[in-house]
Amino acid sequence: MLWWLDVLLYIVPTLRYFGQFRSGMGARLETIYGRPRSQLDGPQLLKIHEDYVRASVPAERLFFFNVADGWEPLCRILDVPIPDEPFPRANDSAAMQDFFNGIVKDALMRWTILLGALVLFALVYMFA
Repeated sequence: MLWWLDVLLYIVPTLRYFGQFRSGMGARLETIYGRPRSQLDGPQLLKIHEDYVRASVPAERLFFFNVADGWEPLCRILDVPIPDEPFPRANDSAAMQDFFNGIVKDALMRWTILLGALVLFALVYMFA
């Protein structure tokens, strides 16, 4: 991860340790999947992981489920009746957009306050 991104993310408490997490996960993924880190970034990682799971789990115990399909395939896998309530969609694209908009606004606000305080400190120091 780029050093400046670590600095930028540090001011946002929910993302403060993301760089360390990502670096640690990259090392673990290299060990688990036996591939260089450069191949383990991006959309192909899902395919690599699915192949790993298929090779690791006995076929009779393995089920893949796409949440976009709703209750029916999940209930069929679990051999339970389909609930009368709608399938939850808490992480739809609108909810994710709201979440990330909140983080960006929070980071900008914190950086504005920090930079304003630094400018104020510099001005007080220069004219004191």
